[in-house]
Amino acid sequence: MDEIEKLKELINKFWKDKFTFKKEVPLRELFPEPKNKNLNHIWKYGRADLAVFKNGKLIAIFEPGGFHHLKDKKQIQNDILKYKLCKLNKVSCCHFTNATLEKLKSNREKRKFLGSYLWNQNRRF
Repeated sequence: MDEIEKLKELINKFWKDKFTFKKEVPLRELFPEPKNKNLNHIWKYGRADLAVFKNGKLIAIFEPGGFHHLKDKKQIQNDILKYKLCKLNKVSCCHFTNATLEKLKSNREKRKFLGSYLWNQNRRF
């Protein structure tokens, strides 16, 4: 099972049937075209690994990834642009390594981590 499926299962475990999901969604299908021309490339060609919706409204994007997200300069730049696009549209964006959830020992820690992106709408912006 890939990381995205594990993440979906974990969210459903904690908050049964509260959210709907889409995998590998082009960002241009989630957001209107940005006026900031620096964000156009990521908007046209970027994808969200896991888009999370509540009552049909996009509330968060989760981007699990390997360590190349921490070392590859182009990947880091794309992650920053994706974060800026999400922030502009008031959507949570969480980039984390695949090992992050495994390092959180208890379900309480995992629920707190994920919940901070799913429920705390006012804190993020």
